[in-house]
Amino acid sequence: MKIMRMRHISLAFTIIFLFFSCKMTQKTPTDYSALWEKVEKLVNQEGLTQSAITEIKSIYAKAEQENQPAQKIRALVYLTELMEDVTDDEDRETINLIRKDLQSAKAPEKQLLHSILASRYQQIYDNNRWEIMERTPLGNPDEIDPNEWSAKEFHEFISK
Repeated sequence: MKIMRMRHISLAFTIIFLFFSCKMTQKTPTDYSALWEKVEKLVNQEGLTQSAITEIKSIYAKAEQENQPAQKIRALVYLTELMEDVTDDEDRETINLIRKDLQSAKAPEKQLLHSILASRYQQIYDNNRWEIMERTPLGNPDEIDPNEWSAKEFHEFISK
């Protein structure tokens, strides 16, 4: 009887120990709402777009590390919008990020990324239409650099 009781007690302590050791190894989830509030504050109140872009890139990296597709997509959308205001070569960086994510994405994330990419191509086309209409088709366009595409190639990539 005493041996049975000792086994139950040691089993109980083992279970409790395993429970707490598993609990301690779990990472606490990131509070993305606080991070996004900081981005909003940088953009809206302080007008620090470049600092907001840096913050968004860190949110994107954190979301990628923690496998949070919704936060990654949100970061890509914000990044695309803000980089358009700051740099001239924003297209290549954001397009490459979206294309990289498309390689490993699963539904419905993949469909959203395709939509974002097509929207980005359409925006580039709309902003540079006068120049694009004068280009001749290349036949085998570089998928990465839309700065070389003709109108026909833009339409092909947007409708993919």
